[in-house]
Amino acid sequence: MAFTLVLHHLSSFVFLLHASGKLLLQNKLVKSLLRDYSRQRQDERMMFDLIRYNKPSQMHDQEGDSSLDQSNIDKRFEILTEVHCDRLNCI
Repeated sequence: MAFTLVLHHLSSFVFLLHASGKLLLQNKLVKSLLRDYSRQRQDERMMFDLIRYNKPSQMHDQEGDSSLDQSNIDKRFEILTEVHCDRLNCI
């Protein structure tokens, strides 16, 4: 239960919150997550869970499919890549 709660809040903050005042905090959080992921590859499943997480909607019933489509997953990878490359000064 705790993992699902953390997953929900992290995913919402990193991928859904578009407040300009929070951009620096979002970038720091993403950098920290990526740094941790690079050090501990056994956490790969948790990182993919974060990327694929889709906030449950009240419109979905209990059995409904709440997975993201591929274009949304690609956008999330782009967000992570942008922050990661900014940290490494990628070209």
